[in-house]
Amino acid sequence: MEDLKTVIATNITELRKSQNLTQADLAARLNYSDKSVSKWERGESLPDIGVLKQIADMFDVTVDYLLQENVSPEQEQLRQAREKRQNQTIISLLAVSAVWIAVTVIYVYAMVYVGGVNLWRLFVWAMPISALVGLFCNRFWGNRRVKFWLLTLLTWSTLATVFVQTLEYVHLPWPLFFAGIPVQLALILWSKISIEPGEKWFPRKSKDTEE
Repeated sequence: MEDLKTVIATNITELRKSQNLTQADLAARLNYSDKSVSKWERGESLPDIGVLKQIADMFDVTVDYLLQENVSPEQEQLRQAREKRQNQTIISLLAVSAVWIAVTVIYVYAMVYVGGVNLWRLFVWAMPISALVGLFCNRFWGNRRVKFWLLTLLTWSTLATVFVQTLEYVHLPWPLFFAGIPVQLALILWSKISIEPGEKWFPRKSKDTEE
């Protein structure tokens, strides 16, 4: 128990100091006296679980973080960032997998119940659709590098889809892939543009500047 008191005391102190708060500031936010906060930080007493949850929410950490030894706020933030990226990746992959599951179900149904109709081109169409779904998910995550590769996949998979669809009707439609070259070059140039977070492409002029 003494070790736990010391760990919690150290973590509360580090979190408070990381936000440049005094013991009185922290006590006011928790509706406790600064003497109580002082006792917590000296390891003389433990805050109850409700207060621990308040402290964790206040500093954007978990209760587990308060109970762990030698974990800095920076490490906790990195852990949360990794978990967030992992969750975003899983959600995106689930959305894309839903496309392929739907295509597979339609294909099997057509083969079994619609007189052996072969809809293999559905799998070709699934590629640009998957890219569009990925772009939609990436819109919320804001990962520019992933957006570049998804746009690249969308460009070439769309051309491949058109190629497959016109293969039976147009003689040697392969030159249409040339259309992807300028698009790919434009995407590469776009990926090289450096944009600061929150920066706008065409900032509005202030009224003072216009006058």
